[in-house]
Amino acid sequence: MIRNWPHPSTILLLAAAIAGPAGAMPTAWGQATVRQPAPTPSAVSAAPLPKSTAPVLPAIKDEAENSAPEKKSGSGFKMHGHWIIDVKNPDGTVAEHRDFENALLPTGANYLLGLMGGFYTPGNFMILLGPPVSPTGFLGVAPCISNGSQTGCGMVTATSTYPGLTYCASTLCATGLTLYKVPSSTSTAGVVTPGSLAIIGAITANQAGVLGQVVTFYSACPALISPVPPTAPATETATACQADTTASVIVGALSSKTLETVMNVSLGQIIQVMVIITFS
Repeated sequence: MIRNWPHPSTILLLAAAIAGPAGAMPTAWGQATVRQPAPTPSAVSAAPLPKSTAPVLPAIKDEAENSAPEKKSGSGFKMHGHWIIDVKNPDGTVAEHRDFENALLPTGANYLLGLMGGFYTPGNFMILLGPPVSPTGFLGVAPCISNGSQTGCGMVTATSTYPGLTYCASTLCATGLTLYKVPSSTSTAGVVTPGSLAIIGAITANQAGVLGQVVTFYSACPALISPVPPTAPATETATACQADTTASVIVGALSSKTLETVMNVSLGQIIQVMVIITFS
């Protein structure tokens, strides 16, 4: 089934309407398919970012561990999304720093299951930052304005491919969003966790505003538009899916978070974001 895309402001309003930071968006978002490509707006360029590295191999238990009965911890299998947001002045000094965890959404869980089952080919990601909202509307404006819309700041790989192709028509977007695979053997200074996936982006505020909500989006390519969810293995390569602009691409929300207190951003300040995804 082909569905119309929700406006970015609708996405942020729906995210806030669900109680608590661990709220979730409607599953139907993960099942939405693209109707028509939207016009590509001018984008704000971002600084060059790290390239991806080799995949991580799972740790192998020794013989004693394999022979011992497994203990039930009750914690289950978890995905963690750790956000680091820095608002910087033009001279590079940090005006505000924020560190927090977000929540996996039902559409994000469906996406991960689709990847594991081979039904989806991964595409691109997007980071959307917006002002806080109440049941009656937005509480302030975002520090970004484009075509009269001031409800969000987007960070994408490109505005000519999904998710940016649709959302950046009404949201100011910075290109250059990068995925960086951190090997499990990497030694870090405590910023990026070894064995994680880091999504990194930045955007310059073109007006004063506030940030109160964050959302990550994914795009993916199933074997068929219908049925939803797909029942056949995906055949498109990741490279082809990332460049795909046809109606077969789907886009959904992976995770979201409502900030406990807003972040104030002034005109000309740079918003730098790193989302670190790990599993435990």
